[in-house]
Amino acid sequence: MPGWALVAFIAAVLAAKLQAPRIVALSALAMGMIICVWAGIVQHTMGQLNPHFARDFSEFYANRPQIFVARLRTVLPNHPYFKLIDFIDTHTAKDERILALPYMTMLYVDTGRPFAGGQMMMAPGYFSDDADQRLMVQTMKNQNNPLIVEQAGGGGYDNLPSRKTRAYEQIFYQYVDTNYEKVTDDSLPPGTEAFIHR
Repeated sequence: MPGWALVAFIAAVLAAKLQAPRIVALSALAMGMIICVWAGIVQHTMGQLNPHFARDFSEFYANRPQIFVARLRTVLPNHPYFKLIDFIDTHTAKDERILALPYMTMLYVDTGRPFAGGQMMMAPGYFSDDADQRLMVQTMKNQNNPLIVEQAGGGGYDNLPSRKTRAYEQIFYQYVDTNYEKVTDDSLPPGTEAFIHR
């Protein structure tokens, strides 16, 4: 809804609240509706609004993740996300866990892999103290997790160095650096790194 349509709608509500003459309130409301319809027509003719959007959206999300991913591939066959899914499919079995850091939780759903280490994400202050890191490392050892994927450079929040994963998860990354090997080929999409268990 464009800003001026919202203004017209608010004007109609205010006119009603202030007990303005009925014709003023109705005129403001009608003008707001006309502007909204006009904006929708403009968006549709400019190709910004697909007429089947609601149907497609509900169909995509009503199916299993594998069907969702397959349908999206037909629309966006070269999207880097699918390269990452293919990488995970190549390097793990369907029943094996992965860890996607710091926050790529949709990968667990779209690949059908459960998350490893007892945590599906990392964030500063979110189970990141020393005891929690040790517990996560022990859980990963018990699960024999084969693969970790993460945003290049350890991801981060607010672009602050102190909020990069390696800054606040030092115990965890000591374990990763000792037991995992970084993937250095071009099988990953740009902006993503992966570590495979040795």
